[in-house]
Amino acid sequence: MNPRFSVILVTYNSAPYLPTVIGALRAQTGRNWEAIVIDQASRDNTVEVLRDVIGDDTRFQITENPTNTGFCAAINEGINRARGDAVLFLNPDAVLDRLLGITGTQLAS
Repeated sequence: MNPRFSVILVTYNSAPYLPTVIGALRAQTGRNWEAIVIDQASRDNTVEVLRDVIGDDTRFQITENPTNTGFCAAINEGINRARGDAVLFLNPDAVLDRLLGITGTQLAS
């Protein structure tokens, strides 16, 4: 079964923000989602923080690009990997507030 939502998160030197944004994603009441993280060759410990915060949560996919391909290319890469019925682009410094708990009826209206 495909996830209802695909969340695409593009990171570049985003380590300080990741515990909050990943925590907000994991706290969603809706469980039928996936998160696709595209790291743009971060020079800080972004990937290590991602792995630590995500743990063994299989809803997350991390792609480490060897070079920074640019924001639009990273978004397109995330879209190509997305399996959800809807896509949400999320910046690392953003926090969700129960968005992924909405129903299909609410999504369609």
